[in-house]
Amino acid sequence: MDKTSIHRFSDKVKVYYPVILAIVILFVLGEALSPGFLGNFNNILMIASFLAIVCIGQSLVIMVGGFGLDLSIGAMVTLGALLTGKICNGSNVKLLLLIPILIFAGVVVGFINGIGVQKLKIPPLAMTLIVSNVVVGFYTLITRAMPTLNIPSVLVSMGKPLIGPLRTMTVIAIIFIVLFEWILRKTRYGQKIFLCGSNRNAAKLAGIQVDLVVISTYILSAVIAALSGIILLGYVRSASMDMGDVYTMQTLAAVVIGGIKMSGGKGSLVGGLLGSVMITALSSVLVSVGMLASMRIFFEGLILLAIIIMDCRQPKLRQ
Repeated sequence: MDKTSIHRFSDKVKVYYPVILAIVILFVLGEALSPGFLGNFNNILMIASFLAIVCIGQSLVIMVGGFGLDLSIGAMVTLGALLTGKICNGSNVKLLLLIPILIFAGVVVGFINGIGVQKLKIPPLAMTLIVSNVVVGFYTLITRAMPTLNIPSVLVSMGKPLIGPLRTMTVIAIIFIVLFEWILRKTRYGQKIFLCGSNRNAAKLAGIQVDLVVISTYILSAVIAALSGIILLGYVRSASMDMGDVYTMQTLAAVVIGGIKMSGGKGSLVGGLLGSVMITALSSVLVSVGMLASMRIFFEGLILLAIIIMDCRQPKLRQ
């Protein structure tokens, strides 16, 4: 590797230095406040792995620009988990029927989000929040607000070691991140996402169908969230009506912490993974010191607010 390549690699990696340092500090702080905290590393990594999977969709929506974001992610995660329990009812075979159903549901929800944002010019925050409420109403109607306890036995393996100390969920997260990072860096579709995020007018002049690219990211976000519900159900082993709610804000926090700009056009899914680890480590530290759930939500909300304010204050190029 020549010096030029080394400098380029260093420039790409240094954006992650602050979040890596924060992760190290959190683990050291956790061990100092609660001896034995580091023994939970694999559990923290597994929980962060699920968050990183869901972050992929949020990352794509933000990267494509227009200050896009998807607040329906939490509802889609819950929908995926509840439909898994209701349709499969403990049957492993019925998972093959379930996956196309969840993909279809994700396509429909993502398409509606995309059309509302890109064609009807409804602000992404308002559009995706409205659709989220519709999804909540839908799964409340079909499940009658009853929790799901009977799940396919194959899903229970999500929390078990698969490769050395790495658990199944972590391995799945690595596969997803590598796949979508390759799509972003090595395919024309990925290049179109970054170009649309950097400058919509330039993208149009280059012959890119901006509407199609933007709508497709919302579809991918919804599909990934719905399919993630299957994984979450396997880890939690039961489905409740609000189990996915926390991931809406956490995905937003993780991707911003990981260096993805709210204005779009920049970022990496690796950053989303590191942001997920930091968010999960922070939550674990707060739990280890006995902080009440309400206080943890308040504290994490303040951190998210500070991060987004700092991100939005940075100078950006507007198209």
